[in-house]
Amino acid sequence: MKTAERDQHQHENGSKDNGARPASDAEQHMSDEHASMIDELRREIEIRDIDSLSELQVAANEVSYRRNLRPRDEFCGLSPDQMYKFLYVPFDSTEIVTFSDNFPNPPEARAFTLVSLLADACGDKGLKATAKGYLPALFCREAAIASLGEEGCREMTFGSEVRKELDFYELHVVRLVAQMAGLIRKYRGRFLRTKKCEKLLAAPSSGKLYLELFTAYTRKFNWAYSDGYDDLGIIQEAFLFSLFLIHRFGDEFRDVAFYEEKFLQAFPTALDKVCDPVYGNKEEQLKRCYSLRTMERFAHFFGLIELDSNHHTYIGRNYKMKKSPLFDQLLRFHV
Repeated sequence: MKTAERDQHQHENGSKDNGARPASDAEQHMSDEHASMIDELRREIEIRDIDSLSELQVAANEVSYRRNLRPRDEFCGLSPDQMYKFLYVPFDSTEIVTFSDNFPNPPEARAFTLVSLLADACGDKGLKATAKGYLPALFCREAAIASLGEEGCREMTFGSEVRKELDFYELHVVRLVAQMAGLIRKYRGRFLRTKKCEKLLAAPSSGKLYLELFTAYTRKFNWAYSDGYDDLGIIQEAFLFSLFLIHRFGDEFRDVAFYEEKFLQAFPTALDKVCDPVYGNKEEQLKRCYSLRTMERFAHFFGLIELDSNHHTYIGRNYKMKKSPLFDQLLRFHV
């Protein structure tokens, strides 16, 4: 059974300086570089007429350095060095991307709406949890109507109503992520706002609260939680690359299939991680998983893209999308 919290150990081993790499799915997607680099090094050896180990080491270092800085078509113009930073240090690579928490207006994003409703409901005395530790049913119903509207709520529940937290998946996720972010905690059967949350709510810009939730969702929450697909951790690890694609191509509406193809072009060996599906093929399975996790449950949920449909669910639809005004308020790419 998949857990909601992401395994962080794969990001704690090794650094770029000592040549060690994090042990993760993304490791495999750089492996084809090695054979190509060997070929380039052989050519370098022939050109320089290298006949000592020290000269070989110098040549190898130079070849590796050049290749890491060379833009790659499959990465949409990014170099392997830049892609490495996108995958492993997305919030600490200010030379290629910066995030802002200074928004002129409250973010128009359902994730932010729900965390705000949750924080308000907790208030000073907290929100009583159910016997199983979930949010109370009345709050869940009110949050669904407030964030989706009556019609959207009926569509989500197929004409029924929200009777418990698990009936409203997005609220369930926000509650989990808010706890991972240290915004709320459960104590003696009640959900309470933390001091960190109080401080963020009092900040002049609501962007600070948004960015805390955004960071926890991308770094701590497990995107594979409860969606029925394979783990495919590279999809989450590449969240910043996906945002880069939206930055590059999102000024106009494009089919989501366009972004699915760009992702597969960059990480073709992700297909090796897909189990044989009951219906369709591995490529179709990977693309559906990518669009669900990245575009629907992340980019759209956090208000970073606009979709050309008012339907609550887009699974199986070849919808069109473009970046939202919030996108350029949140982040700037410098590549």
